[in-house]
Amino acid sequence: MSDDVIIPVDPATGTALEPVPAATAEDVRAAVERAREAQLAWRFTPPDERAVALRRVADALESRADEIGSTITSEMGRVRAESVPEVAKS
Repeated sequence: MSDDVIIPVDPATGTALEPVPAATAEDVRAAVERAREAQLAWRFTPPDERAVALRRVADALESRADEIGSTITSEMGRVRAESVPEVAKS
């Protein structure tokens, strides 16, 4: 990661949010390479194992729906009544 940061702004209020580290071009290349490698493994993962993994992701999203919905609201300016259900739909 670079020393640079991105300061997101709540579009509804104009309030600056917590800074996040900015990725470098090398960070992006490395992430893409890891994703490619993971896809190769996923490709050969049996459907029942995929289902278990996806259920774990769904459970994690569901357990944090309020928190993630709040982040969506503050970063995108969406109303909370739309943001939290969006997490559940994911």
